[in-house]
Amino acid sequence: MYLPPCVGVWVLTHLTQLTAPTHCPSSTTKPGRRPVVDYLAWRSRSEPPTCISTAHLLVSQPFVSVPRTTVVAMPPLLPTSRAVAAAVIHHRELRQLTREELSCLLAGLGHKIGPAGLRDIEQGQTVTTVDDLVALAVALDVSPSVLLSHMPSDYPGSGRLGTGVPGDVDQPELQGWVQGRTGLDRESRLRWSRDRVQRLEILLAHHEEQYRGALGELEDLGELALQEADARPVIAIHRRAEASRQAMTRAETALAYAEHQWEALQDSS
Repeated sequence: MYLPPCVGVWVLTHLTQLTAPTHCPSSTTKPGRRPVVDYLAWRSRSEPPTCISTAHLLVSQPFVSVPRTTVVAMPPLLPTSRAVAAAVIHHRELRQLTREELSCLLAGLGHKIGPAGLRDIEQGQTVTTVDDLVALAVALDVSPSVLLSHMPSDYPGSGRLGTGVPGDVDQPELQGWVQGRTGLDRESRLRWSRDRVQRLEILLAHHEEQYRGALGELEDLGELALQEADARPVIAIHRRAEASRQAMTRAETALAYAEHQWEALQDSS
């Protein structure tokens, strides 16, 4: 049981004033008086006394208060801090650098962050400062916008990608805003979405043309394409057709998403 120091002193003071037993055969105390027994002294004797008062036992064994441990929970990281932490891990591992090696690169740039400090940044134990961000971008050979607009691998698929940024802003738009190529007001977002739809339409048309061209080459070969299916030129045409088909599928998916986002922005007026 924990007792505050002031309560412990009060208990000890009053216990020492208690009247001890009036008869103690091993002591020389006269009847009617309190026995004066030095607990530490009688422990060194060969034969301990027959009786000893409880009050003196308590006095010789003082109370020890154990300090309480308070665990302070770390607040959850905000979206941009979480993105930067994940980006540092991603680009450091992409360059096959250890924390010690990255720390040496930072020291060479005149900005010292030890391996332990880098670990705290990556684990979200320390919020990255603006100076840390710029130095890390230089050391990792990326733009600060890449670190700020990084999408963590554990991103749940919903929620804000940046602190204070609207929840429906995706990574390309966030990166465009960080780089100063667009704004986050309604007119800027509508213009960005419209331009994005147009760019994807052009990209999709390009992949469709590439795919049709590869299929046309195979048709021109006719039976030879089947007879020489293991020939390198024929294999290359098949690979080009398959790559164009996959790129066309990705462009179709991106275009459908961009058109949906553009319509949602138009309806939000």
